[in-house]
Amino acid sequence: MKRKPVLFITFLLIATIYSDIFAQDNTEGGLPESAIARLGKGGINIIRFSPDGTRLVVGTDIGVWIYDVPDGKETVLLTKDTGRINALAFSIDGKILASGGSDNPIIQLWDIDKVNELTTITVTGSEDTVKALAFHDNRLIGVDTFGRLIRLDMNTNEKISRINELFIPSTAVAFSKKGHICATGNPDGKIYLRDTTSGKTHATLDVQDDLRVPNELVQVPNELVEVKPRKSETRQISALAFSPDAKILASGSVDKIVRLWDPDKQINLGKLVGHTGWITAIAVSEDGKTLASGDADKIIKLWDIDTKQERATLRGHTSGINALTFSPDGKTLASGSYDGTIWYWNYNTGKEIANLTSDHIEWVKAVAFSKDGSTLTSASFNGTVDVWSLKTKQELITFTAAQSDMADILVLSPNGRLVANLGSIGMMALNPYRIGENERLLELRRNKHIHFWDIVTGEEILTFRLDAKSGGISVAFSSDGKTMAIAPGNFQEIHLWNTNMGQKLFILNTKGNYPKRKLVFSPDGSLLATYGNFIQTQVWDVTTQREITPFTTGSDWTDTLAFSHDNAILATKQHFGIVLSKVTPTTIEEHNIIHYDKILPIGDVLLFSPDDDYLLAPQFENGAYTIQIWDVQTGSSFKTVSAHTEPIDTLSFSPDGKTLASGSQDGTVLLWDWYKIVVHSVPGKIQKFTWKYDPEMVKNWLKKHNYQFKKEEGRYFLRDADGNDGSTTADGMGRTGIGDVLVTHYGSGYFRFIIRRIGTGNFIFDEDGNLQSIDPLDFETDH
Repeated sequence: MKRKPVLFITFLLIATIYSDIFAQDNTEGGLPESAIARLGKGGINIIRFSPDGTRLVVGTDIGVWIYDVPDGKETVLLTKDTGRINALAFSIDGKILASGGSDNPIIQLWDIDKVNELTTITVTGSEDTVKALAFHDNRLIGVDTFGRLIRLDMNTNEKISRINELFIPSTAVAFSKKGHICATGNPDGKIYLRDTTSGKTHATLDVQDDLRVPNELVQVPNELVEVKPRKSETRQISALAFSPDAKILASGSVDKIVRLWDPDKQINLGKLVGHTGWITAIAVSEDGKTLASGDADKIIKLWDIDTKQERATLRGHTSGINALTFSPDGKTLASGSYDGTIWYWNYNTGKEIANLTSDHIEWVKAVAFSKDGSTLTSASFNGTVDVWSLKTKQELITFTAAQSDMADILVLSPNGRLVANLGSIGMMALNPYRIGENERLLELRRNKHIHFWDIVTGEEILTFRLDAKSGGISVAFSSDGKTMAIAPGNFQEIHLWNTNMGQKLFILNTKGNYPKRKLVFSPDGSLLATYGNFIQTQVWDVTTQREITPFTTGSDWTDTLAFSHDNAILATKQHFGIVLSKVTPTTIEEHNIIHYDKILPIGDVLLFSPDDDYLLAPQFENGAYTIQIWDVQTGSSFKTVSAHTEPIDTLSFSPDGKTLASGSQDGTVLLWDWYKIVVHSVPGKIQKFTWKYDPEMVKNWLKKHNYQFKKEEGRYFLRDADGNDGSTTADGMGRTGIGDVLVTHYGSGYFRFIIRRIGTGNFIFDEDGNLQSIDPLDFETDH
């Protein structure tokens, strides 16, 4: 554990003063409606020095941040429409900054001296979002999602039609300094060189074509052995950079090799071999003599381009390198990392000059308020935990004892005091464009222990060793943090521990040994639920250690679940809707269902509002990551709140119920005024629930709409009036559906029918082959 250091260690006093002056403005700028503050600045995607070298510009997952060099003063460029920024470009005179990005609806032009927005260019669709930008003559050139060139005339601000429809998804893009050449790399190891004026592709380079490499130019250090890629994925181009005179193009690949190319002659000039991780960033110095390459193994290497020899290895970052840039004066290299820090290096000596611990968190996986509501704890993808003051919006503590390359399990206690962490060591790389299958690369080795820490004291309270046979593992804390539950995968048991004493209390036996079982405590800690995809939901009374779940609850493979604050309702999120069940001391009875309208919630997040009147879950709608809110009493979609630029992984309410916190993969936490969200929203037409448990209603509806359900040839078939059919096995559990009808077979000829917006019923076949209703509690089964 460490107390938060001063932002810029070279200029301690100045940086501290500026952080106090500007921090409040930076946390409140460009916020969505009803949001009151932002914690964190977003994960780093790209960094660039201004042409005069006086500023370092950082493009993140939420906007643009500018740091003055060397005093560390920070300025943020945010609007309510700003999204992920992975493209930055300065005009030739250095007065205009252009910014844009993947999944970003706009390109913005900024006056860099006055720090104000000059114009906004709204893109017309997702295919127009940009991966890279450059200025060429009087035009702004961009590369869109499919690798096509788009141009904007700076004199008229009119967008020119896309040119050269290449339609090839790109994993790396680079422009020459003058903007006249564009290089685009793809997953297959090919690099396309295009003239930005004509749009024509004039050359294609292939990293696998070693016949073009003159033998005398291949430099491999004696102590290293070059290993040819064993999988096609290793061909992927992961980084590109031109020398300032555009006479050399450098490419980095997943095969851990940097290649130098002559763009004019279209030949390979040599290989730079020495990295142990995938190449994730490349930059060339202003004089064209030095190349810097960063990898997913946290290492930066400096190379002499003429001799192809390594000059230095730079170590300091605790996560992979994802951005590099040289200063124009040839004295400084800046590096950005997934660890959220920016480092300055003297690239002549390879020595560190300073580092900027600048809150550029890459990915927030969990948040929790303190019991008194004065602080908020956030946990990041790499196991780092930050405690924020909600008064100053500044970090008080950064807890790093649980840090790893990727946290497989990362759970905060509801009071933000304890953290459970199961980390993995290895490599992780994010594609800055987040495109499809190439979004994330992982090569990790899981730790054999899950650790439990007290964040405030820094003490480890328990170490739980995993059995070699345990696939996954799940952890949950009770609301007071005094009890924790641990479910080792591939074992039919859940272990409950006392966190104060570090002692095991008892073991609950489960149905099935599922490797991806998940756990949730009720707000008062009296109930414990387990759930997951293809896992039967079970709920136990922790005090009596007795299961109170009827056989059918959650058997449709629950995505996530939540208890109301009064413990009276259990909400289970499933593929067709959110099932609301009444909870009693002895059983759980399904009561109502909230049907999704058009858009399904995403992720493993479901939360009741403090008064239990509403349910919240993340959604992805029209290119934006939102928070969907439903009215529990009516089942209506109450409100959609536009929130983050990347998926939302966690939601939490403050103890007084006034503030909602949302944590996202964009690396930020947004704080929301819950009262404003509710009061300023006027629901549309409210539709009362029509869904209920009514077997006769279900049978009558099926008959009226000419549905048939019969056993044929060892399977159960469901057919509609048009002859469409579906079937499920007669031997075990399964399900099928047509239109608004879903049938789940629980084995032994016992079924549940769900008809969208109508009702549900449980049935068996009678002697005549007709559906006969049956009470779920009367059905005996070994499942």
